[in-house]
Amino acid sequence: MNIIFKNQEHKEKYLSLLSKMACQDEYHTSLAYLFTLDEECNRHFNDLFDLKKDGIKARTALHHGWQTGTSAKTTRLAYNLWNGCTDDYDEDGNSKTSVYFAPDEIFCSSLTKYYVEALKLRFPYNFSREDV
Repeated sequence: MNIIFKNQEHKEKYLSLLSKMACQDEYHTSLAYLFTLDEECNRHFNDLFDLKKDGIKARTALHHGWQTGTSAKTTRLAYNLWNGCTDDYDEDGNSKTSVYFAPDEIFCSSLTKYYVEALKLRFPYNFSREDV
């Protein structure tokens, strides 16, 4: 599969992160792709994913001060592709379904082209050879 990267740095960071992950299945490749796509997510990767436990961290990371509008969208898409997450936490720590996980919220971004690429990584058998 030919993967479209934002730039050479994105590709290098992706390959580096993927080599540290427990496996290179569709879940890990899409998550590594997204978290190396966005500068803030990449910089704060340890707030978002636990390599030792091989899982995403608490969704409260969406409310950390470093999150930007774009990094929050990237995080939501990555978490959704990882485990179908559509919940967010309110200020009291209660889980609730969030409209911010809706496609029209996430895909309204300058990174949409790359978000679609992450979908292709997560669901490789759902795209024809001409699409990938």
